[in-house]
Amino acid sequence: MTDTNEKLRALFLTALMVLSVFAGTIALSGSAAAAANTFADSDADQALSSNGTYWQGQELWLEGTAGETWELRRVDTSGDNDAVGGLVQQVVFDSNGTATIDTSNLDGTYVLEDESNGLVSYDDGVVQSQSATLAQADWEVAVQTLSASFDEDDVPTDTGSSATIDVDSNRGVYQVNVTAEGLDEEDLEMIFNQSDDGNAFVAGSGADDDDSVQLNISGSSDTVEANFTEFDEAGSYTFDFEVSDTTASASASVEVAEEDVDLNFAQSIITQEEGDWAAITVTYGDTDDAYIYVGGEDVNYLERVHLVDDDGDGQATVIFNTFSAGRNLSTLPGIDATFTLPDGSDDEIAGTERYTRADFGNEMDEVSLQNATLSDPLEPADYGLSVTAEGASLGEDDVNDDGDIVIPDEEDVATLDLTERSTDGIKTWVAPTGAADIDPDDAEDVSNLLNSVTPSDTVAIGDRLIVQVNASGIFGYVSDDSGNGLGSVYDGNSPYGVYLNITSVAGSNQASSSLSLSGDEAQLITPDDPASNTMFLVVDTRGLGLDDGDDYEVSFQVGNEEQSSSPNPYVDDDEEQRVETEVTFQSNDASFNNVQDGDLQVEQSSDAMVSGTTNAAPGEELSIRLRKTGESPFLMTQTVVVQSDGSFNGTFDTSAIPVDTTFTASVREGGDVISDDVDGVIVESVTPTPETTTAPPETTTAPPETTTAPPETTMAPTETESPGQPGFGVAIAILALLGAALLALRRRD
Repeated sequence: MTDTNEKLRALFLTALMVLSVFAGTIALSGSAAAAANTFADSDADQALSSNGTYWQGQELWLEGTAGETWELRRVDTSGDNDAVGGLVQQVVFDSNGTATIDTSNLDGTYVLEDESNGLVSYDDGVVQSQSATLAQADWEVAVQTLSASFDEDDVPTDTGSSATIDVDSNRGVYQVNVTAEGLDEEDLEMIFNQSDDGNAFVAGSGADDDDSVQLNISGSSDTVEANFTEFDEAGSYTFDFEVSDTTASASASVEVAEEDVDLNFAQSIITQEEGDWAAITVTYGDTDDAYIYVGGEDVNYLERVHLVDDDGDGQATVIFNTFSAGRNLSTLPGIDATFTLPDGSDDEIAGTERYTRADFGNEMDEVSLQNATLSDPLEPADYGLSVTAEGASLGEDDVNDDGDIVIPDEEDVATLDLTERSTDGIKTWVAPTGAADIDPDDAEDVSNLLNSVTPSDTVAIGDRLIVQVNASGIFGYVSDDSGNGLGSVYDGNSPYGVYLNITSVAGSNQASSSLSLSGDEAQLITPDDPASNTMFLVVDTRGLGLDDGDDYEVSFQVGNEEQSSSPNPYVDDDEEQRVETEVTFQSNDASFNNVQDGDLQVEQSSDAMVSGTTNAAPGEELSIRLRKTGESPFLMTQTVVVQSDGSFNGTFDTSAIPVDTTFTASVREGGDVISDDVDGVIVESVTPTPETTTAPPETTTAPPETTTAPPETTMAPTETESPGQPGFGVAIAILALLGAALLALRRRD
């Protein structure tokens, strides 16, 4: 029994020992598996993988057999076939079975041998095989190249500007630590931590030296933006770039001069009427940013606009709407900004800021600005203009001991002299047949139109009527863009009480009616230059149902005396400002000269002249037709242009037509005959007769009366004895210039 117990006991102990050994084997295997995941906790840069490429200076992590010493050998690539070369260094594994390899002195292809001379292959630091082939086990260490230099177009630079550093390397993605003698981490962060820089700034120091910053570099050729706007200390600086995990380094030097900002207003005094827009132009030197302040405590309005010279031409213009300034734009139909750019501008409005008392914190009681938005447009007064390169918002630190707001670092000052508006005059012109819907933004179209007009108070039906209005203080809220919500001044839909009406002159016991004009039949043209205080309405008279002899009153009105509450903020309740004139519409008509005893005499000649007069607008094209039927028939047509005095003439070759040959003559406009069919005869010589049988229309309308005493105006006198010359003559040369340069500084709604 005892022997049996002893045998059982021995068997149990043997089993226990076997289990212990097996359990130990499991435990060791588990320890090795855990070691494969310790790279994340190490200080190494990479975990070794066979066939990988690493950069000189990186520290590589790997695992092996605890306590063993393996050999790092160079791969000899000099022969036809690669071979294991000489010993580089030994690699000793710690008690956890891990080790690191410092690659600072390595450059080439390498392989690890274990104690049994087996070649070891790796994946993420974990042994894959200890009997691998050389092709399976080798890996490479390359030397990273690095160069850094300031872009030659950006240096030398100055405080307030930025410069680009070109960084080149044979490595794609890496981090660099940046240091510079004399600069601490805060200085470097001001220079390199730019939100618009494509390189990600790494917060805090990326090196052992606290006076450094770290940047992410991406791409073999990348750029780093060095911005000296916040850091504004002039001097010579050398920026040292060191790759965080390799031995690569480079330096870039720059000379930073003291910024010499020069901002100036193009005009020291800008005069404009209330309700119009003012063009404020600034010239730039050594900066692209200008902060323009309009107003001050004395006028209870202060607003700032950040105007950027984005195209770099040294100047920029901003359009300031004196009608909407300081007001709640949501209550002003069609107006969505107080500061805008001229059409076609390549510059930028980077932001605006309206100041109230609340913006000045503890000093608000000393500031006279109100907190609410303005309920009415800006009143006539002198509004101060200041320009500075200082972009910080105003606050309590900008209030002096006297309670005055002080604009910091002013570069220049000017004055916007806002004066009272007025309604001054109205006049009519005619232009040849054509569409009314010309593009008011097309300077060439507008110039061609305005150069073709002739002053007249009679209009041949089918020609274009041009109404010229001289008024100020309306262009901040009257627009030629019918789709912008401002409404049309000529269809009664203006939300601001501005009306341009064409109303029939009623006879006895007749009611007057207004012409109903659509967008195809009429086009308003407002000026590019508000100083001209002139706008035009173009009316295509075709298809309006007009009859010969119709008289119409053309009126321009601001405000409405029939309304108890004025629809226009510049006109008192129960009042209006109004100017008016009259125009007569006539059927198209033409007659011939040299009509004797009912016959049109045409000389037998190679250049026989046929002439006449018409009420068609100067510049209109007509055709003269000579036609004979029966024996020896002929049809001769000549296109002619109506002259400034209403005359026309054309020449025909009648040399082969026998004297005393009769024919019929007519004048056509388009496809319509506008003259009588006149009998004609070929003669040896024409008997002189008075030039015209139809006198050109007289325009004897007196200058329009105005409800306010008009200032000097560029309008030509309305009283004349003939339709006058086409286009704008010497008396109104400034309006011709308006046509030639229209829209150079148009307000952008």
